[in-house]
Amino acid sequence: MKRQVYLAPLGRGLLGDVLIQIAPDMEVDEGDVAIVNLRSYGDARLPPTGRVERVLGRLSDPGVDVLAIACESELPIEFPPDVLSATEKAISARVSDPGIRRIDRSSLLCFTIDPSDAQDHDDALSIVELKGGSVEVGVHIADVAHFVRPEDPMDAEARERGTSVYLVDRVIPMLPPVLSTEVCSLNPEVRRFAISLFLELDQNGSIKNRRYERTVIECRYALSYGEAQAVLDKRSSISQDVDRALFLLDQHAKCIRSERRARGGLDLDLPEAKVVLDENGFPIEIQRRERYESHRLVEDFMIFANEVVATDLCAHGARALFRVHEPPTAESVEELAEAMSALGLQRLRGKSLDASNVQALIDSANGIEQKALVSSLVLRTLQRARYDKDNIGHFGLGSDAYVHFTSPIRRYPDLVVQRAVAATFLGDEGFGDLGSEALKVTAELASAREQRAVEAERETVALKKVEFMEARLGETFPARITGVTSFGLFVTLDEYFVDGLVHVRSMEDDFYQVSEGKWSLVGERTGNRHTLGDHLEVQVIRVDKEARHIDFSYV
Repeated sequence: MKRQVYLAPLGRGLLGDVLIQIAPDMEVDEGDVAIVNLRSYGDARLPPTGRVERVLGRLSDPGVDVLAIACESELPIEFPPDVLSATEKAISARVSDPGIRRIDRSSLLCFTIDPSDAQDHDDALSIVELKGGSVEVGVHIADVAHFVRPEDPMDAEARERGTSVYLVDRVIPMLPPVLSTEVCSLNPEVRRFAISLFLELDQNGSIKNRRYERTVIECRYALSYGEAQAVLDKRSSISQDVDRALFLLDQHAKCIRSERRARGGLDLDLPEAKVVLDENGFPIEIQRRERYESHRLVEDFMIFANEVVATDLCAHGARALFRVHEPPTAESVEELAEAMSALGLQRLRGKSLDASNVQALIDSANGIEQKALVSSLVLRTLQRARYDKDNIGHFGLGSDAYVHFTSPIRRYPDLVVQRAVAATFLGDEGFGDLGSEALKVTAELASAREQRAVEAERETVALKKVEFMEARLGETFPARITGVTSFGLFVTLDEYFVDGLVHVRSMEDDFYQVSEGKWSLVGERTGNRHTLGDHLEVQVIRVDKEARHIDFSYV
């Protein structure tokens, strides 16, 4: 005989409990988290009903809370057996077959630079000094296309997943781990297949020549950003050759960055939070994620390579997935101008948003905190970048053409572009040419999957921030106002990068209303004003783990 139980929804979906019928052989206990297939949403008289599909475990068990968000976001967790089987067969057949015209470049001094905990290595760099002060930079990208063909089950699975997802305590990979962390990954001291873009650069970072090769490389080192930065700061040494390579790469990266900024690329270097968890998944610290020049070095060359590939594909009339970014609307630019005035900074010149006025705004900010606030306001003004079969340019980078090419292990569009490169420049006709309609559908799916991943990542971080602040109820912290609404002030804590709301109900010293300019709350009786960018002391008064929300009051 079936049992009837009620399950309380987690997250931000249903408002009421769900009535569930449990089969006699299914074990469900109080405190368990389960995935439910809804049969009805209920009405004024009857509750929602559903069927338990899977029990994840107890909410108090390590990782179950994050797993619940992953399931809530409809992220695929496990790989189907047929995909895993096809992967093993593909590796057996292709790992010893280099394909056509693959060149052995294993003598090059190649190395990766990634986070210290990185499990997959999409890209590696090399640099060789030439006569006359020029250099040849090699941007080496894991040859995923060699192992994952369009007709393979793992390609269909990767297309459906769209991207690897980096949650607060785990990675959900786009490709089976045997590919993403082993066979395709450019791990140190093993020979790996790559697609290499060689760029001959003059002393100013301008391209003199370039070529594509299907290569075999062997990375000598897997450097962390911290290790690379220590060399750039001359605080440590890896070897004479590696040190010299890093200094040369840094020199040319700065030239590339300067040129990108001069032509209209935005330089938004926003701080990020890093949540540190203990062995039980409980947050013990929230830190500012370290941001080094070595990060920018790698980013500059990856952006540069993506632009070169996009330009070359366009020149050859090849179909590809472009990364496009449209200019902001006039309304959002005007709103940004008003926000700048509220902060006491110069207004935008005109109704357009370009490097000449936006970078001046960011540079006019006082100190790191205000620069971060201004950068975040600029980011809110911008439209969301997306994938498209047609090239319409990339506003944020000031680029006429842009693709994602450098991360095929973790992004499906990069794999599509890698196939286009192989077909266009390396004579690999086996990849064919996706039709216009197929590219359109793939672009839309990739954009949707990217957004799903971003939201899931954000939700898991938000959950751990709420847990962290739950242990600090009643404590006070310095904060900064980052948003103003009719119902209160959005604030960010200075120390922990935790966001929350100071609701007007908690502002008991007066009756507050939004000012005419929308960027301040003003007390009707006292005239007290709380404006965007102001500092204030706040107290943690309430946390809601289900809604992943924190309420503060100001002190």
